Amino acid sequence: ELVGEYAELANRVVKEKNSRKALITFLWNRFLNDENGFEEELADLLTRICTNRDEFELYEELVRHQLAEQQKRETRGEGGWSLDEEFLRDILISLCRKSGDFEGLRKIALEDLPSHYEPLVEELVSRGKADEAAEVCRKALAKAQDYQQSDIHEKLAELLAASGKDPEVLEHYMAAFPDSISQEQILSEIKKISKKLGKWDYAKERLFASRKEDYGSNYNVLAELFSDEKDFEKLRIIGAECSDIGVMQSAALACSETKPEYSIEIYRKMVENLAGKGSGEAYRAAGEYAKQMKRLCKKTGKYEEFSEMMAELKVGYPKRRGLHMELDKAVRD
Repeated sequence: ELVGEYAELANRVVKEKNSRKALITFLWNRFLNDENGFEEELADLLTRICTNRDEFELYEELVRHQLAEQQKRETRGEGGWSLDEEFLRDILISLCRKSGDFEGLRKIALEDLPSHYEPLVEELVSRGKADEAAEVCRKALAKAQDYQQSDIHEKLAELLAASGKDPEVLEHYMAAFPDSISQEQILSEIKKISKKLGKWDYAKERLFASRKEDYGSNYNVLAELFSDEKDFEKLRIIGAECSDIGVMQSAALACSETKPEYSIEIYRKMVENLAGKGSGEAYRAAGEYAKQMKRLCKKTGKYEEFSEMMAELKVGYPKRRGLHMELDKAVRD
């Protein structure tokens, strides 16, 4: 649709006006009135069309005028439709990068920290100015909301790593870890640097303290870490706190040989959680984990405790016949 409709209209404009500026203005008006969800495509098309200073300046003027008008309406408390201001600044950044206007890029990015720190950091690094790029990250951190900080900490750690500032690098990786989407990679860096500094025990305590109940992957990575470290006390706590069945199972399995009582505790929570879900699939899973629990209870001389728990669950859910069948099977098998 974009190629067919807009290309045809744009060609007509160029023929009639014999001007690329007319084409830019035409497409900008289409951009402002777009009802098909093509804003990003049109903005990118406009940026690619611009090839000389006059065209760059025209497009920049159109964007800045839109920004100024929206800010005036906001100041006056007027409602109505408006474009996302961050998106408009993204356009200005793209224009600066294509036109080679480094100072313009720097100005826009610094005015709108932390939202646009990355393009400026990338440009500075490409120019061999890693120290200045790190300073931009620090300024962005000072203005960032909690949810924005993880990526900035990670970027700052990467920049500082090249300069050998290991203690500071470690702290930034530690700060980035809890909310990062690349926790395994960050954990690898934390482990390498902290062992080099003789601070691995300190790092493990910080990592454990960073766990988040509403962030499943955080628990998953920590469960793997403390399984490798054979830290059964921490695995017990992870199993007790986490609601993710996969993480709980990993913790229970890791504890089963050395600390079977911890595994029993975790399996018990898993069975209770699944019993409350009210589905056949959950009941079958509860039965399977109950069997694992029974095996460990027999091993540790706590079979009577297991039988009592199965009976309590059936009393707690008197009308769930499917659950009763699976629990009875676990006791019987």
